[in-house]
Amino acid sequence: MMIFYTLLILLTLTPSTTQTCLPQYDYMVNLYHKSQETAESSGQSKTKIHSFASTGLYWTGQSLDMNFRVGSKESGLVVQGADLYIMPRHRLLTLLPSTQRYKVTFSLYILRRAKSWKIREETFDTYKLDKMKEDYLTMSFGRTFKRSLLNLPRYRLTVSITSVIAGVHYKVTSLTAKQLLLHASCSTPFIVVRATRQDELAFLTNIMQRKKRRSPSPALYRYKDVTSLEVPSFKCQKRKFELQLADIGWDSWVIAPVKVDIGVCRGRCDDMNDLIPYAIAKHILNLKMPNREIGNICCQETSYTEIAALYVAEGQLVMSNLPQFVVSDCKCR
Repeated sequence: MMIFYTLLILLTLTPSTTQTCLPQYDYMVNLYHKSQETAESSGQSKTKIHSFASTGLYWTGQSLDMNFRVGSKESGLVVQGADLYIMPRHRLLTLLPSTQRYKVTFSLYILRRAKSWKIREETFDTYKLDKMKEDYLTMSFGRTFKRSLLNLPRYRLTVSITSVIAGVHYKVTSLTAKQLLLHASCSTPFIVVRATRQDELAFLTNIMQRKKRRSPSPALYRYKDVTSLEVPSFKCQKRKFELQLADIGWDSWVIAPVKVDIGVCRGRCDDMNDLIPYAIAKHILNLKMPNREIGNICCQETSYTEIAALYVAEGQLVMSNLPQFVVSDCKCR
């Protein structure tokens, strides 16, 4: 019994190793919703956005050594730009007393073979942070970020804080890099990478094939079964069909949207004027030889459109489009 209680205490005190740190979660969700608000006026964006969380590999008083959780390289990915999102602006204002003016300087280094190179430096003035439109303190990687997402180097982010009193700068050492950049056991810096979308269908198909989640029970489906006994009174057309992604198990990797009107084709196919030659020949053949394998003409999907989505792929958050997901047109075939 004593051994049992000892093991129970150890399990309680041992931190969980399965926790996933996604400091970019709120940013990516807000970015998705903003893109949806402007989609109708500006059209769907052809840019694919990846976000990678950082690891807190090594902390010193004023620095953080980190790399990024980057999965396998996506086929055909061409990076257009990358930015380091250091921390939320409101968090910095919360940690620093509002009665004084501070200047906070972040410097970014590349570490390789015991050598370091400074590649970027940004200084933020707390008197100006309230006027910033952005919710995060950011730093551009510029040309230093490789086009290939594999084998990124280790980075070091250092922080220097000075208080400004009567025009005189005083160095502040009471606030460490860990206090600034570690929140809820997660290292707050993350990368946002903008790239052109290529071979999207193959990439998403690969993600779905790797998912091991068991398919939901048929009892969970909330859709009416359309049988052949129900004869529509209207001509072939696209009808509303709202799909809850949780019903097909996709909520395990798709964050937004939660539900989609994917459409369904319904209707009669008794107007010969609307048929293409193939469908007319198929209809005549069925009248003369109904047992042939060609089948009856029916109302079916002929084209599809994409939807914008935010999803999880190999520990990163990606905002892109799910191609060929929504019915756009129906014809009798």
